[in-house]
Amino acid sequence: MTAQATQILAGIFKELAARCDEEGYTFANDHDLDRWATELGTTWLKALDIVGAELARKYDNGAVSYKFGDSLANDLEGILITRHQQVADGEWPPLFWEVYEAFDAGEFRRPKDGDADPIVLYTNPAISDIVAKLD
Repeated sequence: MTAQATQILAGIFKELAARCDEEGYTFANDHDLDRWATELGTTWLKALDIVGAELARKYDNGAVSYKFGDSLANDLEGILITRHQQVADGEWPPLFWEVYEAFDAGEFRRPKDGDADPIVLYTNPAISDIVAKLD
C-alpha cells in the first residue's frame, strides 16, 4: 500500500471514529463509499476490498472494537447488496465479503456453542486468518 493510500485510510477511519455513538457503533453510506473510492483513485467495488482489509487489520490489532467493525461491515454490505445489479460476474469483492462474513459470524450464538462468545469463537480467528493472508 502506498503512503498516500495509508493516509487516506487513516482519514477514513478517523472520520468513522468521530461518528461513533455512545455504544461504539459507527455508520457509513453510499456517498461515503463513493467519496472514499474517489480519494483512493479506484472503483467503489475495489474500495470495499481496501476498506475491508484495513478494517480487518485495525480490528485484529485492537484499534477498533467489534461493534465498530460489525456496524461498518453491515453498512457496507447493505450498499453492496443495494448495488448488486451493478456488479458484473466475477467482480464481487471477495476480501470485503470475507471480512463481512467474519463480523457477521459474531452476531449470534449457535445452540451447539452454549454460552461461548461467538465473537471469540468465530470472528476473532476469522479476522486473524484474513490478516495473515494480507501480509
